Amino acid sequence: MKRFALAAVLLFWLVGFACQSLQAQFADRAVITGVVTDNSGAAIPDAKITITNEGTGTRTVVGSNSAGNYSTPPLTLGSYRVDVEKEGFKIFSHPGIVLTGGENYREDAKLQIGAVTEKVEVTGGTELVNTENATVSHTVGALYYRDLPAVMGADIRLAESLLQLQPGYVPVQPNGDAIFRGSQFESRINGGQMLATENWFDGAAFGYAEGHQQTQESSIPYPSVQEMTVVENTFSAQYGHTSGGFITYATKSGTNQFHGNLYDFYTNNKLDASNYFVGPLLIKNGRNNTLPLGQNNWGFALGGPVPKLKKTFWFFNLDGLDYHSTVNTGLVNVLPDAKVRAGDFSEYLTGAQVTDSNGVKQFDSTGRPLWVGEIFNPATTRIANGQPVRDGYGFDAAGNPIPGQANIIPANDPLRSSLAAAVIPNIPGLDANTALGTPNEFGGTSDDNNKINVRTWLLRVDHTFNDKFSIANTYYENVRPRIAHCGGPGGCTTTNNGETDSKANDTYIGQGFISASPTTSSICR
Repeated sequence: MKRFALAAVLLFWLVGFACQSLQAQFADRAVITGVVTDNSGAAIPDAKITITNEGTGTRTVVGSNSAGNYSTPPLTLGSYRVDVEKEGFKIFSHPGIVLTGGENYREDAKLQIGAVTEKVEVTGGTELVNTENATVSHTVGALYYRDLPAVMGADIRLAESLLQLQPGYVPVQPNGDAIFRGSQFESRINGGQMLATENWFDGAAFGYAEGHQQTQESSIPYPSVQEMTVVENTFSAQYGHTSGGFITYATKSGTNQFHGNLYDFYTNNKLDASNYFVGPLLIKNGRNNTLPLGQNNWGFALGGPVPKLKKTFWFFNLDGLDYHSTVNTGLVNVLPDAKVRAGDFSEYLTGAQVTDSNGVKQFDSTGRPLWVGEIFNPATTRIANGQPVRDGYGFDAAGNPIPGQANIIPANDPLRSSLAAAVIPNIPGLDANTALGTPNEFGGTSDDNNKINVRTWLLRVDHTFNDKFSIANTYYENVRPRIAHCGGPGGCTTTNNGETDSKANDTYIGQGFISASPTTSSICR
């Protein structure tokens, strides 16, 4: 309830700033402009142009000047109808004009002579080609966010995962850390630098190069996105923190009818297949051969009108993630010992023969047994009895391990990489004080799980006072307490409660943080 009270106070406080400049409100505003003429092409001055938001019913009324030109103040995004009236002419009407952020839509009206009780309704589309400036942009609307699946790493569903649809977007390369899947961390746009993009959310900047582009740690709730627009070049002066493009998000607003959705996206390692490479190591240590993982992204979104308050609409979204897992399986968490550095992988051999799901022992096409953790020599690949086979390093002709040779890659093996030989000395060694029983161990135990409990709150309120004055306020808060037992050799533990006193834990990285971003925009004319 405290969050609701804070949001309400913030709403009234922001009204005092309602007539400030709208220069930075690229993301959640658009303009309709055009010329009113008669059949001969002559300008019609003093025509009444009524722009109606088809979702809320709110209206904005403007007039044409002596040259027949008209332009609306910046409008919140949505679907609109344009009606043009002038005594002695039929009413011109064009419904279904969908506005996207930062655009000027051209809607010219050619009036026909007749009574104002008659109406001419246009059913064609508006001009979608941007002729007002040289900006190159691409917009992904709410339909995509509703219908396309979202990438889930070790985090909530990321609104930025749909950047994959953007031409010229090059995502981060796989780095073994699941939390970056679908994020724009170290991504590029149109050949620009890494960490060079800037992100805007309802007119407020977040996730820029100086902040290491950690936008996945302050992600906008996925169901709240009305649209995402990516601008690649010819930036306006207010977007001066980037050399590689900027991304703007606009949130949904309430309408004159209540709408909402309830959702839950669930992941659990018990539903996953085994990892072929990691499996033998975990089995040898008496564990299940899939890393513990529980990921539950739940929430609800609801919006509608404020009862008894005309022209006031609200939208609210609570998005939660309960994430529980061991450390990631990337190479940053796997340190080789001296034997592995020298090509000796004998410790991976468990002494057990590979079996199928029914416990039946497995053999290759030549009848040789297959051993758990066995490493094969690619240079020996051949076809035997119609199936490709390889010889294991240090295994005899019958397929049995040779003591002192099994799973050891000879130093003179021609497939050894000279590049790897140069890199290996730079890889940190195992902690000499570690109590791990097996090198290449994963830090912690199945009971010492990393835990991230994320709660994201978003409240947007739109109110239209009159044709010339309206406001849109968004309050966003992202709370990310974290409870963790560190990864890496030996692991580490936390002393203080990660949810109530997270900052007091200084023995691990990722104490969690809280970010709040109130934004406001207004239309004054």
